[in-house]
Amino acid sequence: MQFASFAGLGGINFLLAWSGTVGSDIISFHLSKRQNFDEAQTSSTGSIIIYNEDNSTDTILRIPPNQPKRELTLPTFINSLSLYLFVLFLVISYGSVRLNTDFVPFYQKNVNDTFKEALIDFGCITKQINNDDLNFYINMTRDLASTGNKIILWSEGIPGITTVDELHYLYDSIKNISMTYDAYIGFTYIEGIDTEKYLNKQVVINNKGEVVIDYKKSNLVPFVETLFAKGDDKLQTFQSEELGTVGAAICFDFDFPKLIGQASSKNVNLMLDSSETWVSPVGPLHARMNAIRSIENGFTTFRCNSLGFSGIWNQYGQPLHYIPTVNTPMVTLQVPITMIKNRVKTVYSIFGESFGWICVGSIGVYLIAIILAHKGSDRWKLWIIYWL
Repeated sequence: MQFASFAGLGGINFLLAWSGTVGSDIISFHLSKRQNFDEAQTSSTGSIIIYNEDNSTDTILRIPPNQPKRELTLPTFINSLSLYLFVLFLVISYGSVRLNTDFVPFYQKNVNDTFKEALIDFGCITKQINNDDLNFYINMTRDLASTGNKIILWSEGIPGITTVDELHYLYDSIKNISMTYDAYIGFTYIEGIDTEKYLNKQVVINNKGEVVIDYKKSNLVPFVETLFAKGDDKLQTFQSEELGTVGAAICFDFDFPKLIGQASSKNVNLMLDSSETWVSPVGPLHARMNAIRSIENGFTTFRCNSLGFSGIWNQYGQPLHYIPTVNTPMVTLQVPITMIKNRVKTVYSIFGESFGWICVGSIGVYLIAIILAHKGSDRWKLWIIYWL
């Protein structure tokens, strides 16, 4: 998983695909070896015999037995399996060293010396089925803010807003709570006011009552969100004294490196993830998938998810505090603030999806080589056969 910080999710996919081709190569090798052995065992000598008039015979040609085909091979210790195992060893070693030297000190220390600052409280409010009462969620937000939650996040699309009065009431209420209790609040709603399509919104208000993020979901779920208008593929961020640079996105957005990868260039420390995963297998899986984005870009993720897992994952994809939020309307998560502010630099943050595009380009080069080997001149054929 830590290899994702080097080559992204595409790097993990490459290793999985490579393991399949290595397995196929091993099977092919043993089958061909067995076939050559069988041919050698069953081959026999042949002769051309001439019968003379005196009934005597002369053997004028003796055909030698078939010999197994000889192929040019590399030394026995260099083959597809040994190369794969060597690369896999480097990948696992890199990940192990990264976890054991960057996350905590290499040599054991007292917990008080490792985490000197106090814990910070994160509040999560999840959408409840068959409950669209706006005041219900506003009151829970006030309860979490009054008990010391520094940042509060709603899961995806909690209330449906159909009038301008409701929208003003929502904004005014959240601004009042944020200024009163010195809290950052990220709230969500589905807007259907005088528009041809619905808007899936995520708004963040800082502790001064200012709107610092006003985001419209830009990656809509196919066949599910056909009635929604698409937002811009631009990651919005703001600066916080306590948390550093904070960004925000909604659920399915985290599946797209084009959007989330912008967090690297903007030096994001914390990403807010408002989600709703009502499809059964997606709940636990999507949380783990989103954690890979943390590894790739070196930020911490705060995920508030209805019907799934809510929690905080650090820059190495490790869960700091997470729980299933199915029947729980609100929950408080606690983590050391130093883990939130410490952004990690990664190779992926510089090169992005370059590794994947190199693989795509290599496929194109290989296809051209195959065509030239069959249709090209003898010179091209010899050159390609020599190298491939």
